[in-house]
Parts: sequence; structure tokens; C-alpha cells
Amino acid sequence: MGKYDDALYRYLSDNDRFADFFNAVLFGGRQILRGESLQPDSERCVTTYPKCETGTVRQIKNGFRDIKKRANTGGSFVITAIENQHDIDYAMPWRIMQYDQVEYGRQIQEIQRCKRRTAKDSKRSANRWQNRLERGDKLHPVYTICFYHGVDRWDGPRSLKDMMDFEQDIQVWQNCFHDYGMTLFCAGEANDLTGFRTELRQLLEVLSLRKDKRELSGLWSREEYSCLDRETVETMAILTDSTEILETLDDYRGEGGYNMCQAVDEMRKDWKAEGKAEGKAEGKAEFMLQFLCSRGEVSEDLAAKIMGVKNLDTLDMWFRKAIRVETVQQFEEEIMKDG
Repeated sequence: MGKYDDALYRYLSDNDRFADFFNAVLFGGRQILRGESLQPDSERCVTTYPKCETGTVRQIKNGFRDIKKRANTGGSFVITAIENQHDIDYAMPWRIMQYDQVEYGRQIQEIQRCKRRTAKDSKRSANRWQNRLERGDKLHPVYTICFYHGVDRWDGPRSLKDMMDFEQDIQVWQNCFHDYGMTLFCAGEANDLTGFRTELRQLLEVLSLRKDKRELSGLWSREEYSCLDRETVETMAILTDSTEILETLDDYRGEGGYNMCQAVDEMRKDWKAEGKAEGKAEGKAEFMLQFLCSRGEVSEDLAAKIMGVKNLDTLDMWFRKAIRVETVQQFEEEIMKDG
């Protein structure tokens, strides 16, 4: 996991937040899943295959689930899981299907183990036919939500069918295809967040505005952000790369929680300083372009690269190179060495 996935793993491992996420995404805010009904479940999945030609049993270790919990529903239970995803994975529906398939395989193996134990207790031989599932054997359903919290718009497949290449007679083959759907929740999309009951709603509001500091500043200034719990504020800060908040978090602690309204006032000062620095960088970049034009023709790509630099030290270093060289081509070769 990366730091973003790690932060969400810690945050959503809380039973109440986990239940809130499922209730809002799957059930439109209805309180179907309760935090007190959840129990952590083993995340390690190992699939065992029959003996190969050498006589050894082959095992394939499958990946770990991000968060998986067992939810009691009265007389039975269901398996619930959240897969945190920061980068777009174009194989995600297949991955979800694989995780779910392994979980169902584990349940089948457990039923078979029970049959073998029963046969042993009754002193009957447990042959392979007695290990098969019977009419009354049932599995517990698995529900997995992919939580995509990346900045870019999700343009990947949303079901197994989206990954298929139907080359010939497309409609006929599509109609016969057994699809495997994926429940996908994208933090950056325009989602209805009214179904969320915990501070997860505020966190999702923040994630939807990560690209716009001005809008994010206005959001954090609202009254409902004046008293948040520490885990919420820490997760917000990590997911928005707000290191200044993490470093001074205790300064915003009040009687009932942490005050993001106060924190954002401090951040505005930093953003103003950044804006001034960006203005100086733009002026230096324009001056460098004018200087280079006196040495020869400057391509559009080179001009865009220079204007895209916001670091004043880098621009100063490039300008010293521009003074030393005789042609624009030599300058371009010099800065290419810098990466």
C-alpha cells in the first residue's frame, strides 16, 4: 500500500465508519449494517490445488484484502470487504472477482473439512464423493466495494464485460456473456453524500475538492468542520498532502475536537506566499524565453517546459546555462541532462 491507501485502511477499519460506508453506498443510507455486528475476518487467502504429477500439493497465495469483516445478520452472516484504490487499475473487475472467488473457495473447503470430520467421528471412510456439496449446503454471500480515491477521473472498466473484446457478431456474444459486476465508488465524482452518518461524509467532501485549493479552503471554513475527531483530520491532511496541518495538528485542538476552520486560516497565509513565488517564477520564465529567442528559434515544447517550471532555484540554474551556451539547441541539451 501507499501512504494514501494506508491512511484509508486505518480510517475505514473502524467498525462504525465501515458500516457507514456500506450503508450509504449499497443501501442509500438505510441503516442495514451495524458497527456492533461486525467482526474482523482473516485477510490472507491461500488456494490449494490437487496434487500435480510430482505428487506434491500446489498452493497459490492470493493477495490480501484491504479490509474484510464478517457481518452477523441474525441467524447467519455475510462477508463484506472494501478495496482501497488510489491508481486506476484496468483489471479491477477481474481482481474483485478473484478475491470473491477465493472467499467462496474457502467456504467450500470449510464445508468439505466438516464432512471429513463427521465421517471420521462416525468411523466411516471420507471418500471424495462424500466431500462434495449437497443440496442443503449453502455459502455465505460476499459483498465487495472498490473505493477509488485517486485524483484522476476513473476511466477503467466497471464490470468484467467492459474488459472483453467481442470481435465477431458483437451483440450475439454479449447477450450470452455471464458478466461479473463491480460496485465502484469514486471519491472524485459528484456523489450524493446525504446517506453518510459519520465524519466520513466530511472526508469525502474534502476528497472531491482536492484539485481546487480555493474551494477546499471555503469548505473547511464551514461550521461543521470546527469540531472533528483526530483520525478524520489526520486522514484529510494525508489525502490532501497538507503536511502543515499534520505538523501543527495539536495547535487546532479544542474541547470537543479539532478545528479545521482555524487550520485553514493558517493555510491561506501559506497559499498567498506560494502565489507570490509562482508569480516571480512566471516572470523569470518569460524573461528567459525572451533571452533564448535572441539566440534562435524556440520550439513550442521547450517554451511550455520552461513556463511550466515553478521552482525559482531551477529557473536560476537554467538561466545560467542559457547565458553560457551559444544556441538554443545547446541549451535544450543541457537541461535534458537535468531530467
